[in-house]
Amino acid sequence: MRITAPGVLTQMRVSGKRVFWVGGTASFVAYAIVVWAFTQAPIALVTALRETSIVFALGIGVFFFGEKMNLPKLLATFATLSGALLLRLARL
Repeated sequence: MRITAPGVLTQMRVSGKRVFWVGGTASFVAYAIVVWAFTQAPIALVTALRETSIVFALGIGVFFFGEKMNLPKLLATFATLSGALLLRLARL
């Protein structure tokens, strides 16, 4: 269905309520956890660790949505995991 077709917005409003509530709640909870983590640990550490969500996004894309794994994705994931590992080792 084209987004410019008549009635699409009305149909999305009616059929998308569950996605709206689930997605909105998940986003709120994730943001609240990050804000709480800022009060418990250094901001740089929390921010860097938050970026590891790239790894989860890659896994979901590859395993559930059938995306292709390519070199740039693999390098970005490796760089993210390396950064998290270095942060962990620096705290020892």
